[in-house]
Amino acid sequence: MIRPSLSTRPWLLGLLAGVASILATQSLLWPRWPAAAPIPAAAIGRALESAGFQAQPLRPLPAHRSFEHSTSPGIGFSIGQGETLRLSRGRVRERLTLQAALFAAADPGFKLQDRVLLAGPPPSALGRISGAPTRQTCLVLSSGGSGGFAVNGEDLLQLVEQQPRSRANRLAALIGLRQPLEYSCVLISASAPPSQGAISERRWQRLLSTLRKPLEHESQAPSPPRSEP
Repeated sequence: MIRPSLSTRPWLLGLLAGVASILATQSLLWPRWPAAAPIPAAAIGRALESAGFQAQPLRPLPAHRSFEHSTSPGIGFSIGQGETLRLSRGRVRERLTLQAALFAAADPGFKLQDRVLLAGPPPSALGRISGAPTRQTCLVLSSGGSGGFAVNGEDLLQLVEQQPRSRANRLAALIGLRQPLEYSCVLISASAPPSQGAISERRWQRLLSTLRKPLEHESQAPSPPRSEP
């Protein structure tokens, strides 16, 4: 096996620096559109059933995508007691636009009317969707266990930016192959029948605990890059 001599190594380093410069310029002139990865519906269904919830699938809601943000297809389940659950992952291109309300506004199936913020725990929003009392929050995922629930932009940013990053990811971000951090969260909505009040706080907390496990497990699995030109 022929190894590059010391005299050729500066040339190789220069080539790598040139490629990195081209990629960085490309990302500035033609920034990539954000692409939100789909929710693992089968894993969510199994987790719900294991926790004692019903898990009758509902018709999916469409994905939405623009230059500034995107949402994955909204999956849903009937979970018993006349209640419904819906989830969708949202992702933004610019960090300061990260808001649960931004993703919820993308589809009438998630958009809250008469929205009121609740301190929690967990931080949530309370409102109505087509007359149905609904609790809503957004889960920031982290393989290091530092994720959590939030609804407003400041809290979501804090959860995203405290995530541990590997050396490989930092290097990929430095040369423009990967966004430094993925500004995204999983929007979670639980609606009760219009004739009754919102899902109880205790049931809401149990539901979120049930959902968090398969979602965090999925976030730890290797996946292809989630941005496309």
